[in-house]
Amino acid sequence: MKFTKSLLLISLMLFTFSCREDEPPAVDPGSNEAVNRWISDVMEQVYYWLDDLGTPIAENSNPEDYFESLLFRPTDRFSAIYPDYQELINSLNGVNLEAGYEFILYRENQSSNNVIAEISYIKKNSPAANAELRRGDVINKINGTQLTVDNFRELLGEIDGTHTLSFLRFDEEAQGFVAQNDVTLTAVQLAENPNFLDTVYTINNEKIGYVVYHFFCSRTGAGSGL
Repeated sequence: MKFTKSLLLISLMLFTFSCREDEPPAVDPGSNEAVNRWISDVMEQVYYWLDDLGTPIAENSNPEDYFESLLFRPTDRFSAIYPDYQELINSLNGVNLEAGYEFILYRENQSSNNVIAEISYIKKNSPAANAELRRGDVINKINGTQLTVDNFRELLGEIDGTHTLSFLRFDEEAQGFVAQNDVTLTAVQLAENPNFLDTVYTINNEKIGYVVYHFFCSRTGAGSGL
């Protein structure tokens, strides 16, 4: 009986040692390593393009860079990470620190590493609207530096403060894009109403309601700034 108990104890010790050997070493809960392990664990459970997950960079890297390294770009245009919890809450309520313009990124052409940002939307009463930027304008420089495939993420990180845009606008007479004067914008806490447009059309004596809901907002009204 004692011999059987000894064998059982040895087996449990070996099993415990084996499990501990496979586990990654403990890290400081407040470190980048801990955050990045959490990011990896969550993505393995819920990421839509799990089979195309990118190769992770060093575990002690900045969590935003680590997260970006895992994403299936450019197919995944939707995933984002917010280092500031309050920033996320504000965003869900339609309040963002920004200059009020949205854009789509493109490579300038197949033979160039330059990147351009085509403005797709200008928010009402924003610094961008006051500077008379327009949908279709093409940004090629931020703070005097050309956007490229190597630096565009870093440069886009500068637009949440005061920044200068160099851009081009299509000219009907010239039938091409013409460089405009640089504009300097300062990001502000901008509250946007998700109800972008609503109107009623009367067609063949029938009334048709038309609503453009620009984004999903968790709440509006008192206390939301909208």
